[in-house]
Amino acid sequence: MHGFNGFLESKVSVVIHALFSLKRVWYPSLRLHLSAEMHFVRSLSLLFPSVASFLRPPAISCPQLATQKTFTMKNPVLLLKIALLILVAAKTADILADLTLTQTQVEQVSMATAQKGLAIPAWNNYELYSFVKKAKALPAGAQAAAVKSLGAVVKAYVASGRFKSEWQAYVAGQALYNPRASGDYEKLAEIKKQAANQKTEMAESSKKMDASQAQMAKMLKENPQMVESMKSQMGKEEWAEMEKYLKGEDKIPSDNTGGDSRQVEETEKKLKEQQARYDNSQYPTMVKNRLENFIATATSVDFAAQVKTDKYGTKKFVNPDYERKSDFWKQLYRAGKEPVMAARDFAQQWRGELK
Repeated sequence: MHGFNGFLESKVSVVIHALFSLKRVWYPSLRLHLSAEMHFVRSLSLLFPSVASFLRPPAISCPQLATQKTFTMKNPVLLLKIALLILVAAKTADILADLTLTQTQVEQVSMATAQKGLAIPAWNNYELYSFVKKAKALPAGAQAAAVKSLGAVVKAYVASGRFKSEWQAYVAGQALYNPRASGDYEKLAEIKKQAANQKTEMAESSKKMDASQAQMAKMLKENPQMVESMKSQMGKEEWAEMEKYLKGEDKIPSDNTGGDSRQVEETEKKLKEQQARYDNSQYPTMVKNRLENFIATATSVDFAAQVKTDKYGTKKFVNPDYERKSDFWKQLYRAGKEPVMAARDFAQQWRGELK
């Protein structure tokens, strides 16, 4: 039986049987019987003919050694590690074939997700239909295992030097601005310092003007004839402005740098946005952000949400808030709880490994 489940049921059982056979003769004395070792190698040879010659022990030519029934392994764990590594490699290839995926497709979707965030894979309808059909055909229990195997493929690619090089080339092509490297924060700090000095100077000038205003108001109050003389010399609008000034209604504000302050704030906000875009594009910060976004989205999915079919035959969520969710959120809902929670758990573990 070819496929993920067939692999687990038919092939992995051979390795497990071999490992248990090895365990029974290894633990009691820390010695490995030659017959047990050969049984283990034969089991692996059935699984992986291409590595049978590598695992097969060399022919014994020494008569003294040939008569011995046991030999001491310097590193008995090495054989187990080799077997497990081969098993993982085979599972990776098998899960891709089982879901009709290729390594290229997985890499393309991984890179697209890195570039654009959570989105539906940009495949043609046939590819997407084939993948979804195969994935949904997996029985309960196998879906979570398939997700973890597929996640391991994605993780290995994202951690590879090739992905990092491709990502650096992509970021360079975006020509993202880095204010920190351009010295913009130092320039902004100098502008803010000048604005603060200007504000202090304006406050001092305002105090002096207030004192002059109060002195003139007192003088006009004590000399009514001067008021009449000024009225006759000034026009009606000019005298109205003078009265506002004398009453303190037309004071020069102590902070007359409002326009400059707003400009500084807008510039600082823009620099922070540019810096955030640049910083978030760097590896591995980008990977952390993508994982965190996926974890949050997957956790928010209500898999018990009810749907209804409208008069046009289209399924809609009963809860109108869910209709406003992103396409990716809805895709996770359709995928089902088991594979999505398995993917979330895998992402959480991966995120925890990143500093």
